Amino acid sequence: MGGGICHETVRHWWDRFGPLFAADISRQRISRMRGFRQWKWYLDEVYVMINGEMHYLWRAVD
Repeated sequence: MGGGICHETVRHWWDRFGPLFAADISRQRISRMRGFRQWKWYLDEVYVMINGEMHYLWRAVD
């Protein structure tokens, strides 16, 4: 196999640095949104048929 990295390495890296990235993104978003009077969140939602089963899919968009 090539010189790839295993999924455990990525998981350990994310466990260590992921919260730092998330906190920084959240801090940046809050500082950008301070000028707005109201925060608005939109929810996209849909039911789709996958392999004969209905699944509910959603995503939140700010």
